[in-house]
Amino acid sequence: MQYTLEYKDIATNTWRPLVDRSTNTTAYTADYVTFDRVLTNAVRLKILGTTENVKVGVHELNVFGENYNLAASKGMITP
Repeated sequence: MQYTLEYKDIATNTWRPLVDRSTNTTAYTADYVTFDRVLTNAVRLKILGTTENVKVGVHELNVFGENYNLAASKGMITP
């Protein structure tokens, strides 16, 4: 499956890349990806295509992190 995963940069209000699998040629039944910590309140998954002639979908997408609004209200980050 070919896909990209992006995050919304809060400071610039633009989408930035986290993961780029747009040229992938390996068929995945599941993909576990880690990346550097970013400050965001949204992620976007774009499914671009598949390596096989099958329908593609997402069963589950988990994103782990800290609550931005809670961290800002406690003065842990500058909003």
